[in-house]
Amino acid sequence: HFEGMPDKGDAAKEAEAAKEGWSMQFDMSGGMTPRTRAHVEGGKKKVELEKAKHELKTKAARSMMKLCDRDTQQTGIAEMQKICEELKKPELCPIIVNVMCEFDGGKSAFARAQGARMFGMFSKYHPAAVQQSMGKVISALCKRSRDADSNVREACAETIGELARLACSEAGESKVDDTTAELDASTLQDGPSLGAFFRPILQAMESADSHHQQGCALALAHVVFNAGPKIHPHLEKLTKRILPILDNSHFNGRPQLLIAIANIVEVCPEGFQPLLPSHMPRIKNACSHSEWNTRKAAMEMIETMATRLQPASLLEHKDEILDLLEKCKYDKMKPVREAAAQAMQAALGVEGFVKQAPSQEEGGAEEEEEVGDENAEPDFSILSASLSNNNNASQQPQHSASPAQRTPMQALRATNKAAPKTG
Repeated sequence: HFEGMPDKGDAAKEAEAAKEGWSMQFDMSGGMTPRTRAHVEGGKKKVELEKAKHELKTKAARSMMKLCDRDTQQTGIAEMQKICEELKKPELCPIIVNVMCEFDGGKSAFARAQGARMFGMFSKYHPAAVQQSMGKVISALCKRSRDADSNVREACAETIGELARLACSEAGESKVDDTTAELDASTLQDGPSLGAFFRPILQAMESADSHHQQGCALALAHVVFNAGPKIHPHLEKLTKRILPILDNSHFNGRPQLLIAIANIVEVCPEGFQPLLPSHMPRIKNACSHSEWNTRKAAMEMIETMATRLQPASLLEHKDEILDLLEKCKYDKMKPVREAAAQAMQAALGVEGFVKQAPSQEEGGAEEEEEVGDENAEPDFSILSASLSNNNNASQQPQHSASPAQRTPMQALRATNKAAPKTG
């Protein structure tokens, strides 16, 4: 104030300002402008968020480490489930994803397998967060699929399958990290993108690691089975990648890859039918493979083809299929013989796959000749005719799967658990 003039207080100044029709634009209480105060409050919130992230990361990492100890395994699983249930802030979800990706499980096979399954559990509570990090999650699971323990590889494959089902069920329109233009060029615009799954899986199957080949071939089987009919737009280009892998003599994941192809037949038979001619030479080679698991998987694939494909497409390869079945029916490994018997039973149910039953006079004459030769092997055509007569020909075509028919994934589990028997 000027010298000689009285100093007016803030209240007097505000009163004069009100009379003159103007007001103070800034609240200078505390020595801060509104912008400064907002900046300070934002800084406090940021500090609180970083603190919450650090606490959550520490808590989740501690729970994951409990999986490595046999005495605390169930406790760790329960704690992780509780963390997923109580997590409400979307901005904290990437913290959990990073913790699960960084966890290696150490020397515990159970911890490595359960660590892979944690992704599936987390996706049930926070599907949107997993969708945003799908590429990172799939890459982490594919790397773990090279594990020497088959249980760990199976856990990774099952989790990848669950994520594929999630990707295909998100309103049918969500695009998941489209990373493969060569596989997605022909996909529908409103369909799910499965390229994020195919690219790392196929690249791993082309690697030199036998465990990696087996684990990712199994993962492909689960992806196909969980994607269902939505795999159809990808079939042509996917087949172009699969067939050279089957032709590679150094590829060790043939049983799992054959089951993946059988799953294609199971979930999308109409899309596989035009591709059958290109697969038949590979099936024929698999039936003569030195590994019994490969021969068994080939028989299970023929069984699936007989129950899912239209008879007209199978009749073109009738003689070839019957020769393969007849050959594997006398395989030295019991699991292969059992699979061949089931495949033959399914093939005999295909309309037009067996010869017509002989007339009564001809049938009687043939029966007399067969009685005279006790050591003769049973005629395949007569056995086929008898089975076809037991099934009413006027019923629906028998290429559709019955409720008791095993799915390829059930057959794969039986393959993994079956012990080789030579008796």
